[in-house]
Amino acid sequence: MKVRRRWPTSETIRARSLRARLFRALWRQKPAVIMKVFICKFVDETAIEDKVGQLVSRSRKRFGDNVRVFCVDEGTRKRLELGGIASEAFYEINRHYSADDESCWGKAYELSDLLHASAEHVDSLQYSGISFLNLEHDLASYVFAIRLSNLCLQMTAQDCKALILVLTKPYTVWFPAIASAEITTATYLPAYQKFRSPARRCLQAAALGYSFFRNAPGFAGRRFRGLFKKVNPARTAPGDEGKQKALFIVSTALYARPARAICNECIRNGIIPYVGLYEPGLVAFFQDHNTGVSRRSRLLAAISLPFELMKAVPLFLRLRKHISSFRDNAGTRAGADRFSAESLCTAVLLAQLPRLCFEAIYSIMFTERLIKAILPDIVCLMPDGYFPQQMAAALARKDNIPTLACSAVLETDNAPSYMRHLHADRIATMGEVVRNIYIESGVRPDRVVVTGIAHFDLLFYRDKERDDQVLTRAGIDPGKPIVVFATENLAVSETVEALTGVIDAVLKTSDVQLVVKVHPGEGIEPYDGTARRYCDPRIHVVKDIDLYAVISRCELIIVRYSTVALEAMMIGKPVVVINLAGTPVSVPYAQESAAVGVYRKEDIGPAIHRALFDEATRAKLKAGRDRFVREWAGEPDGRASYRVVSLMKRMIAEAPGPGKQGRVG
Repeated sequence: MKVRRRWPTSETIRARSLRARLFRALWRQKPAVIMKVFICKFVDETAIEDKVGQLVSRSRKRFGDNVRVFCVDEGTRKRLELGGIASEAFYEINRHYSADDESCWGKAYELSDLLHASAEHVDSLQYSGISFLNLEHDLASYVFAIRLSNLCLQMTAQDCKALILVLTKPYTVWFPAIASAEITTATYLPAYQKFRSPARRCLQAAALGYSFFRNAPGFAGRRFRGLFKKVNPARTAPGDEGKQKALFIVSTALYARPARAICNECIRNGIIPYVGLYEPGLVAFFQDHNTGVSRRSRLLAAISLPFELMKAVPLFLRLRKHISSFRDNAGTRAGADRFSAESLCTAVLLAQLPRLCFEAIYSIMFTERLIKAILPDIVCLMPDGYFPQQMAAALARKDNIPTLACSAVLETDNAPSYMRHLHADRIATMGEVVRNIYIESGVRPDRVVVTGIAHFDLLFYRDKERDDQVLTRAGIDPGKPIVVFATENLAVSETVEALTGVIDAVLKTSDVQLVVKVHPGEGIEPYDGTARRYCDPRIHVVKDIDLYAVISRCELIIVRYSTVALEAMMIGKPVVVINLAGTPVSVPYAQESAAVGVYRKEDIGPAIHRALFDEATRAKLKAGRDRFVREWAGEPDGRASYRVVSLMKRMIAEAPGPGKQGRVG
């Protein structure tokens, strides 16, 4: 029987076409964008007004009039307003480890603990028996993400359609790069840093690849040589057998200063110090010491490094899959939306995962080699919270080696969650006030010991002739009075405003020189440009100079709330603290009468004059700083290094026997 084929009618065809289009639309449908967020990082700040203005106009054409602009410092906000762009202040993002923002740090560590617990017993997510999948890799990035989440949720509640966040230095480095359907991060570089064409990118990539394959063995050798340094082996070689050994894991120039002071004290007390350097630039800081690695060791390091790092690829893939599933589960449990803290933190973690894998494997591999080669009796973590130090603490616990963290700066503004999540068995800190801050944060009292800061000892044993030579080479006359203005790697615009007031005051005082000491983490350009406008040879802007040579020869120190003020107080120098924004400070120099406080620009000149010449003011400052130094920094006797080494000896003597392991509480 022949079946007659029935052709579809036009109505059927239209229905099928409609169903197909609907299916494709549903299949390809992307979530509706509730609010668009633009994060603008201005490394080049020359045309902020024009670039932000263009972005605002485009956003209004696309999203309507409900566009909000936020700045992280007052100077940028004023620049935008002068350019006709209405903006608001977002000062909540202004602090790296702010104790006033404990809720963000608590949330970050809560996510860290959940993520770490989810992978702690999964062997495929570990390297050398260590599970490093936690947010402590770069926790400040996640705190910034949580603060951004709070702002975004607040703006969505106000029906904002486009949010523009303007970041300037140093937040261009600190703030993480977040990319999603709702968030776009753009970095505005200076012209000399931009690639001009795709062809140039290809050529640079090819040149980089050729350079890598040609120089990889030498690079690995130099890197390993820098990692493994034995301090003054010529002085400690005779009779080394049976002596105690200490391994210092150092990551920053700031902590290299106390590390070197403690190393010298170790040598004087019969302990052989070794220094593990995770930053190539720090090798020069220990250049007077010889290396303890042979050519064979460097060659083996160069050969084995690529093979070891190849393990990062499959580990990276497994970690990415685990984090993605963790994010989905966390979102389901918490009902998280696209701007929630969980969503933004996991997005940041996924973006940083390649670097996380490399740094973790690199740190574990070389720290294991150091420990096996040296067999140290104690490991010093400087600083404690950095990623290499976390790996070193985990490896030391596996071998029952005690760990010690040593302070280099004031830790008063650290969030309690950060302070109680440190990894060392003991913490050598400044004074009783700081010790109590640790204890109030939840750290066991027996873990915190008052020793003072080791490199402060150098203030008490200065060579006057050498200091004069340092100043002379920088163009500073050591025979004339010196006033020091120390910057602090904070909002540049506010610092420049304070600097102009200081310059105006100093130039009215005859024969007084002003030395602007730029923070190591800042560029010298904005301060040098400000000084050049005055065309006066008495103004000196310096960066790479011995800070203690300047402090020991000056008459007055001017800061906001830097540790430099405490260092000056240790040797009896008067201090003026300037806080034009009136923001709360973590170190109450002025409140405890240890320094003269200034809160208006017009008061800078009178404050400097009183601190230099008014005898009643100077007597009051002396009484205040003597009390302040003993409470905050311990006894000013130049023996902090000795107290740290004595603590190290006690820890070695009290070290647990084999088999007693576990994380400290």
